Amino acid sequence: MSLPDRTTLGRSFDRAALAYDRLRPHYPDAVFHTLIARTGLTPGTRVLEIGAGTGIATRALAARGLHVTALEPGAAMAAVARDSLAAHPDITVIETTFEDWTVTPGAFDLVIAATAFHWLDPETRLDRIAETLAPGGYLAIVEYRHVAGGDDAYFLNAQPCYERFVPGTQPWTSLPA
Repeated sequence: MSLPDRTTLGRSFDRAALAYDRLRPHYPDAVFHTLIARTGLTPGTRVLEIGAGTGIATRALAARGLHVTALEPGAAMAAVARDSLAAHPDITVIETTFEDWTVTPGAFDLVIAATAFHWLDPETRLDRIAETLAPGGYLAIVEYRHVAGGDDAYFLNAQPCYERFVPGTQPWTSLPA
């Protein structure tokens, strides 16, 4: 049995949107502080967020007064994002993939993908991002990386989730018991 394709696997999070929003670690505030400091972006800056999920990173961007268009293909994830961002009129959540979204050339000063860049079509992602950025615009890719060391408790406890939500998980993708 083969693993699900990229699109199917990515959309599997939509089935547990509320749990995802409650349990997913938030990005450190320092990430957004550094982003603003290095780019010089100011309130009102136009931002495109790709793969917004439930709006975890979107909320941090909204708190800084940025005008965000957030793309999210999952209906449940997008609904959670809309609910959590209802107090921010400068945030728009669009239920679509980046690949299906109609690019507006030069419309954004920042494109950000927070733990979502790897879900994008590698054949088209950079060209589409470049097209949507204004001259002098920025691309920010925020990713988590698992760190060697520590203990394996998290991975051992999470393994049943992989087996449940990713049918066909191969033995080499899990830690030894």
